[in-house]
Formats: sequence, C-alpha cells, structure tokens
Amino acid sequence: MTAELYKALIEYSKWYLERFGTTEPDWYLFPFGKPGPADPTRPQSSLKTAWRNARSKAGVTGRWHDNRHTFVTALAEGSNSDRLIQELAGHVSRRMIERYAHVRMQARRQVIAQLSDRHEQQADTRKAEQNRKTFTAVSTAVVRPN
Repeated sequence: MTAELYKALIEYSKWYLERFGTTEPDWYLFPFGKPGPADPTRPQSSLKTAWRNARSKAGVTGRWHDNRHTFVTALAEGSNSDRLIQELAGHVSRRMIERYAHVRMQARRQVIAQLSDRHEQQADTRKAEQNRKTFTAVSTAVVRPN
C-alpha cells in the first residue's frame, strides 16, 4: 500500500465514522445510497457510480479504464521490463503493452538526450585518452632523444 493510499483511507475512515457513527464487521466499505451513501449494510450499486462520484469530488475527468492506460504508460516510461509490465497489468502478450503504453513525447526526448549525453561523454573520454597518449609519446621523445 502506498503512502498516498494509506492517507486517503485514513481520511475516508474519519468521514465514515462521522457519517455512520460507528463501524460493524458486516458493513460495506462503500455503502449504498442516493444521492449519497446512506446504508452501510448494502454495497455501492456499481463501480461506474462510485467512479463517477469520486471523479466528481476530486475534480478530474476521464473514464475508469483510462487509469489502466496511465498505469501501463508510467511503467513503460520507468524503464521496467516487458515481463514485469505484463505481470502487473495482467497482460498475456507484448502486443497488449504496445496498445496500452502511450510513451509521451517528453519521455522520448529524455531518452534521446541521455543517448546524446552518453555519446558526448564517450567522445570526450576518447579524446582525453588520445591526448594522454600523445603527451606520453612527446614526453618520452623529449626525455630520451635519439
């Protein structure tokens, strides 16, 4: 459980206790009710309704399924292995990763910049090595003339 999720559950538990006064082992975490939760002995009627309410309160847009695309994209941008992404997302093929991972242009630019930086560092290292060899050759010729 992430720290953010834990914090959200603590806040939710405060709201739940304030709303219903207590908790019972057989009560539902997401209680039934329209327009708002009113009966903890009955479950929320649908995930669609729960998502719509949560989305509205949080001030965000998007479908529930969009979270799956965001999750897989974040994993792909984090340089995780395809196998790990498949396991975490429940995909059975590489093709599904390609369908769900929408690697952003910024991530692409960062990878290209990293490759460019690495190439420059290697060129600098080669140049420094060549200068060292040239200096060694010149030094040796000066110290030991023929």
